[in-house]
Amino acid sequence: MGPPAAEMRFTPFPERRLETKDGPLDRAARSLHGIIAARFLARRAALRSRAHAVMILETEIAALASPAMTAAATELRQLLRGRKPDPFAITKAFALVREATWRQFGFRHHLSQLMGGFALLDGRMVEMATGEGKTVTALLAAVVQALAGRRVHVITANEYLAERDRDGLAPIFELFDISVGLIRPDSSREERRTAYACDVTYCTAKDVVFDYLRDRIALGRRRKRADWLIGRAFGDSPDQCVLRGLDCAIIDEADNTLIDEAGLPLIISGSTDDAVPEEVYEKILVFAGGLDPQEDFRIEEAGRRAVLTDRGRAQLDAVAEWLPSPWSALKACEHLTIQALQALHLFARDVHYFVADDKVQIIDDFTGRAMPDRTWSLGLHQFIEFKEGLPTSQERRTAAQLTFQRFFPRYRHLSGMSGTVLEVAGEISRVYGLRTIRIPIAQPSGLQHRGTRLLPTETEKWAAVAERAAQLASTEKRPVLIGTRSVAASERISAALAARGQPHEVLSARQNSDEAIRVRMAGEAGRITIATNIAGRGTDIPVSDHVASMGGLHVILTEFNEARRIDRQLYGRTARKGQAGSCEAIVSLEDDLFRRYLASFLVNAVKHLPQAVLTRLGDALRQRAQTRAERRSAMLRGIAQEADRRHEQSLAFAGQE
Repeated sequence: MGPPAAEMRFTPFPERRLETKDGPLDRAARSLHGIIAARFLARRAALRSRAHAVMILETEIAALASPAMTAAATELRQLLRGRKPDPFAITKAFALVREATWRQFGFRHHLSQLMGGFALLDGRMVEMATGEGKTVTALLAAVVQALAGRRVHVITANEYLAERDRDGLAPIFELFDISVGLIRPDSSREERRTAYACDVTYCTAKDVVFDYLRDRIALGRRRKRADWLIGRAFGDSPDQCVLRGLDCAIIDEADNTLIDEAGLPLIISGSTDDAVPEEVYEKILVFAGGLDPQEDFRIEEAGRRAVLTDRGRAQLDAVAEWLPSPWSALKACEHLTIQALQALHLFARDVHYFVADDKVQIIDDFTGRAMPDRTWSLGLHQFIEFKEGLPTSQERRTAAQLTFQRFFPRYRHLSGMSGTVLEVAGEISRVYGLRTIRIPIAQPSGLQHRGTRLLPTETEKWAAVAERAAQLASTEKRPVLIGTRSVAASERISAALAARGQPHEVLSARQNSDEAIRVRMAGEAGRITIATNIAGRGTDIPVSDHVASMGGLHVILTEFNEARRIDRQLYGRTARKGQAGSCEAIVSLEDDLFRRYLASFLVNAVKHLPQAVLTRLGDALRQRAQTRAERRSAMLRGIAQEADRRHEQSLAFAGQE
């Protein structure tokens, strides 16, 4: 299922081509429909009925030998490839996958996983609680789609999970004669072509978007039907493209891809002849560093931008006369000055980036991972390099770009799953045409939320976090997971624990090569793990029965995120599958969320209240700040989507689309 405002037309890529004629009322209606549909329980009852039908076949399917299961799957292919697949064929295919999973892994899909599989097959956005088994849920839909003749892309959160899932599930795909491929970041063009030619391909969102852009560049104007046919007739065939079209996608951790990173353009760039000379960066950075933050410019924290005042603009002439043309023009000089101010005042080392191997590496705000291949544009990256005393890299010209929110609706059949997506059901419906459904958990949650402790200052916060973690790990011998939002924050709590002589592990953007192994160890008795935005990393944290009997893993959130979903993801790292576990938040009024989204007079007014009163106000202040942050983020994504739409319209008008 795709967005309502879409049509099919010819391209060498099988894909859904988007129209751009829907207006504000259409988009508002889709958003409202998505919100209402997400809370409509009748659909869940229908899924439960279909799941029970699969479980009824358990005895019959269990009696089949492996060759007979393969033969049964082969017989189902024809029944699944019609315009309206036989419902019983789908049910039987699910039962076959369920039995194959039992024989390979020793467990069968439970009711919730079967319901999730049917929802994915229906083209839905599925919310399943963390730890409910989204990987094997996606397996159900992937096998049926592949048997139906569709090429399936299973989009995972990172390359480690793509390889883990491909390797782990390969025996089941092989049982059903389904080929399965894997896209690695270092895969060659030929390896990518081979992997995409498989029935099912495991990859990351960034990999498939960049491969799509490269193919579009390679095709050029041959994307038109006549040009494609002429090129093919003269042996200039575009069939050497890496991709084989955008047929079916199943996205894991979909809210991160489709919401958090939706508006970030993925750019393929090339060298440019009009790069800014290094001397210009130096002079502008020195000039910007001398401007008065009260009189010459202001920093808008909520918008993360710098704005020159009239007095600041009046001083541009002084620096412009020292710059070579064309950067001496006042417009160019003002742009560079604003970028320099943002590099100096809005981008902090070990928060937004870190330096490794004499290079600035951007830190992903949502995952805490380094993004070594990504750079900021419009000179910002170069100013940060110069600020850090590093060689400045060459600014590059954009050859092609695309955002996730304009790419994923191009799939003919799109579905996704996440532990936290209900809050953005309206936006998911409006942008991607996907209806959201929450799947009930298989076992009641054993999570105990110990509340929020709000402290006046960061110094007090880190002391309280260190004391709480040490008390739980040393006295109660419970494992503790401390979630932070930046490398700098991880290092501060690490220093506080080290000062107490408390052993601990730090997992951040600086060292993530053995990430999965270290995450899995976080559930050991008495172990303290500090993790930069561990939420959504897709690796289970097992705890022993002994640890569970002591209360399980305890999670400490040290700074609220701008989206409540991400806080829920962090809390979801504990108390999985009905086990015991607990969580709490220990935060301060100096945290980024409160500083950016609450009025300064309000923060100053409550800072001096008694601690007991301040703690009681914690959740109310969090809710106010996060509501403002979420509204602003949604607005910015809407602006980015509209810019994408106008860009695509201009390409169509120019005959390039």
